[in-house]
Amino acid sequence: MSEDKSQSIVEEYIKNYDNIILLKNEGVNQAIGRNLGFTYAKTELVAYIDAHSYAEKDWLEELYTAYNKLAENDDRIIGVGSIYRNAENNNFTLAAEIAFESVIIGTTKASFLKRENISKVDNAYACLYSKTKLIEAGLYNPELKIGEDMELNNRLTYKLGYNLYVNPNAITYYFRRNSVLGIFKQQMNYGYWRLKVLNQLKMFNLKVIAPAVFLMTLGVLFLASFFSKFVLILFLTVVTFYITIILIATIYYSIKNRKFLGWLVFIFPAIHFGYGAGVMRGIIKGNF
Repeated sequence: MSEDKSQSIVEEYIKNYDNIILLKNEGVNQAIGRNLGFTYAKTELVAYIDAHSYAEKDWLEELYTAYNKLAENDDRIIGVGSIYRNAENNNFTLAAEIAFESVIIGTTKASFLKRENISKVDNAYACLYSKTKLIEAGLYNPELKIGEDMELNNRLTYKLGYNLYVNPNAITYYFRRNSVLGIFKQQMNYGYWRLKVLNQLKMFNLKVIAPAVFLMTLGVLFLASFFSKFVLILFLTVVTFYITIILIATIYYSIKNRKFLGWLVFIFPAIHFGYGAGVMRGIIKGNF
């Protein structure tokens, strides 16, 4: 159960609104909680939104309208997802938003966050699903504490052949981690569980393990540099090149956004090294 005041707040709302229902997720597992809600729902279309988020007033209407319109010509549609934007307007969260959407992190135009029109995707956020099809597909995997949404969406699209879409007009807002350490820890968890997701799906993605390969390479070069001058020069060259790329990116995004985004110097490495460390932990644990 949540340790904040969420439950008491919901209980207060229930006193005034008869359309609110409180379901208790005793296992404190997000996948189990979502499965509980989706199974309990009485409607054919069900939607969710994550913690640390809020939505535009027309969010559900946008998802519902898009789903019904697409379903007229697509009998393999299973859901429509949303995009999310930064919920806080300060230099740190802006820098974090830019970093996570940057090509330096590995994000490409294929990202659902960069879609301008309703389009087909393999993964999305805050989705509205067909309850019947979702239950037939097996719902969320309760073995995954993190990454259960990506595993489900990839299972639906890659493994089962369903069609998932994103509607960029269905907008939510997300409160990101507000410290470099918080981002580092978050990415460690993401790296570890992302590898477990790929293992569950029997899939391989080079982009997922690339940060771990980079981190391991740096570690090997660092240790070997104590015994070889050539390796020391190679190690310093790689580090210098990496720092240069980060500095150039920081300057570029600062100019582009017309404000100094010095936090990028720390956020980029926090994402890279945190994610890489998480993947390495996953490999050691046998998730690979």
